Amino acid sequence: MAMRGSSPELAPARADQRDAVAALLTAAALPLGGVDAQFPSGYVVATRGGAVVGAAGLELHGDAGVLRSVVVDPGERGRGLGQALSADRVAAARARGLAAVYLLTTTAADFYLRLGFAPCARAEVPAAVAASIEFASVCPASAACLRLDLRAASAEPPADPLRPFGEVFVSQTGGSDD
Repeated sequence: MAMRGSSPELAPARADQRDAVAALLTAAALPLGGVDAQFPSGYVVATRGGAVVGAAGLELHGDAGVLRSVVVDPGERGRGLGQALSADRVAAARARGLAAVYLLTTTAADFYLRLGFAPCARAEVPAAVAASIEFASVCPASAACLRLDLRAASAEPPADPLRPFGEVFVSQTGGSDD
């Protein structure tokens, strides 16, 4: 579904967009390890004029998800696209009935805390999440670990605009293998 005006459009990722997503991740110094395991089905991309300008992934591990590879082209930053991409993946996690979404970050902890995530010790993540490549080897031990509890969230959308995860449904749940 397109966002309004000349805003980027969010849609499930396609296999032919993998290299563009990898280029964005590399330019942002984000890890590529493990991306291919759930790409394109776990990813959403933002495009403008056919060019990929953002992406976000949701890895599935048991009844939990790992939000990863949230990246926005520098020319598109500061306009809410990272929030929209993240919200899309949280909506996908909710649609799948996941209990929680976890993430690791070295640079965006404050951003995700404002969006409702809470600090979580790595030792407290479910075993399936801890065994994911993101947690086991890709991200440094110094990365902040955050958790969004999806089962404790109210059924009503939150009133706080900085906590959009209960109300945003932007793309389909999965990606396309086309």
